Amino acid sequence: MKALLCRELGSLDALAVDEVAPPNPGARQVSIAVKAAGVNFPDILMVQGKYQFKPPLPFSPGCELAGIVKTVGEGVTHVKPGDAVLAIVMHGAFAEEALAEADRVVPLPPGVDFEVAASFMFTYGTSYHALKDRAQLAQGETLLVLGAAGGVGIAAVELGKTFAHARNEFNLARDIQQRGVIGQPLNQVGNQFLIAHSLKLARYADKCKVAARL
Repeated sequence: MKALLCRELGSLDALAVDEVAPPNPGARQVSIAVKAAGVNFPDILMVQGKYQFKPPLPFSPGCELAGIVKTVGEGVTHVKPGDAVLAIVMHGAFAEEALAEADRVVPLPPGVDFEVAASFMFTYGTSYHALKDRAQLAQGETLLVLGAAGGVGIAAVELGKTFAHARNEFNLARDIQQRGVIGQPLNQVGNQFLIAHSLKLARYADKCKVAARL
């Protein structure tokens, strides 16, 4: 099978597609034919050797994917060959097939396409942890999202609206006409008050205060 390989840590330009042996799942593992893979900042850091997790060389980058189960190892009962799934795999997603631990493989809900599933877990998981576990955002509080045009930023905007019902939500982006990573204009992904990032930092607070009185 083909895989994008990192043979030495450093520049992304050194990555190359090569032939490798397909993965063979062991106990509690799942082999998946990759249909789509998400691209995230940790993938870059891992190739540069700057991430806290350092897989042995050579390795294929890519932390999240969606695809079809090919084979399952002993003890795997929640998915079977032919099932559509999404998975987190710390590395190995940028390949035609990937190996995942069974407890990190989830059946794909009906109606969710592979591209959406493969770009969902890191961004929304990060924002959920930040808002729910760390910030403990409560109903009626005000939420300020910096960088509302990126994947994590858009996820924070949508989650803030969904589970916190924030009284006011202020979101900053460099260009208020910018289309977010999901292809929608930013004013269509739940931004209540969208503030252009080009404003000087001292004026952010003033803009938020004005919006809060609306």
